Amino acid sequence: MFRRTWLALVAVVTLPLGVLGVGLTITPAAGADPASTPPIVDSPSASPLPPRPPTNLTVTWVTATSVTVTWTASTSPNIQAYIVKYTQPFTNVDVDTRTSGESASIRLSPASEYRLSVAAMDSTGNYSNLSNQVTVMTPILDGSDTVPPTAPGNLSVRNGRLSWTSSTDNVGVVGYDVYRYNGGYFSRLAGATTTPSYPVTPPSTPAWGGSYYVRARDAAGNLSIASNVVTPPTRAGG
Repeated sequence: MFRRTWLALVAVVTLPLGVLGVGLTITPAAGADPASTPPIVDSPSASPLPPRPPTNLTVTWVTATSVTVTWTASTSPNIQAYIVKYTQPFTNVDVDTRTSGESASIRLSPASEYRLSVAAMDSTGNYSNLSNQVTVMTPILDGSDTVPPTAPGNLSVRNGRLSWTSSTDNVGVVGYDVYRYNGGYFSRLAGATTTPSYPVTPPSTPAWGGSYYVRARDAAGNLSIASNVVTPPTRAGG
């Protein structure tokens, strides 16, 4: 497993030399009629198009430190490997791992949200588009309660106040953590509340921390998947 910023998967297409502007000089054999010498025709790439993507990516097991996923294989021929991408939202940092089968077990961090997808790679190095995306929230480490709350729903902001639909939990939701987000790599805890509402001050400019999202928290300390992100309007005259 290795860490890197995920690059867009781009199909590599081999173009005929004539299209690329490369000329060929053909010298006929001695005594041969130059007009009868057959032209050279460039052979197309053995795999000119990217493979079809895997489908039906599914989470089959989640612990505090790992997740197991399976998927339906690409229907294209000559698939050499699958690349599983997993990302922690609000960081924009991607990690990926390679496997030859149609499943993977990946080590993760406790009490963290991950979004996963998978791509196929063929024997010529072409990559498919990504599969469907699945989201998991790992529970806290060594906790007896391993079920995180559901995500807060329909986060909105109006008249200087955030509001959202209450989360549910197998034991009970004890509160909500409200985060400020800069829209790129960083977020930080802005505050906490026990009700599905939180006051915010509209920024004078759309500077750092201009957006918000919310996670529910249960008595064991499990956090939910994040809500949607909202951005309060800037103050008039700011």
